[in-house]
Amino acid sequence: MMCPKCAGKTTVVGGVNGLVRERFRKCLECGYTFQTVEAIKFDSFWGEYAKDIYEIDKKEFEKKDKKNEGKN
Repeated sequence: MMCPKCAGKTTVVGGVNGLVRERFRKCLECGYTFQTVEAIKFDSFWGEYAKDIYEIDKKEFEKKDKKNEGKN
């Protein structure tokens, strides 16, 4: 990533992960510090796909959980 002040190279000095990934960067040339934000964006196709996969995984987990209850 380029520094917005001098266009020099930057390095990541810290970060926070959550629903968005925040990175704290510092320019190696001028010392300017700034923050970048990376967010995941879903279009409708991927949103529906994620819901379908979640439901499939949830059903599989419930099946395995029921099988394991009888073994204890």
